[in-house]
Amino acid sequence: MLLDRPYFMENEDWYKIVDIGHWELTELGESIPEVAKSFEEYQKQLNDYDPFPDMTRQMIKDAESSLREDYTKQGLTLEEIEKKVQEWKYKITHN
Repeated sequence: MLLDRPYFMENEDWYKIVDIGHWELTELGESIPEVAKSFEEYQKQLNDYDPFPDMTRQMIKDAESSLREDYTKQGLTLEEIEKKVQEWKYKITHN
């Protein structure tokens, strides 16, 4: 089962990625009733859909940690690492 792209993701100013597979609405997003409703409905669908949410999140956190370690070994600055990690998170959540 694939979930359709929710309305709240139509505008990147309405939400932010907190963690892989976890989003939060921005203040702007929360202020728009249709966006807040879309977010709430999507979260319910997602929770009902994913039979192993904690396991999946842990695997992704482990992958992120490994990625950060690799970038540190490459000599990247904290700012560079954060940018690359955010780009990675975006790629895996916006297929």
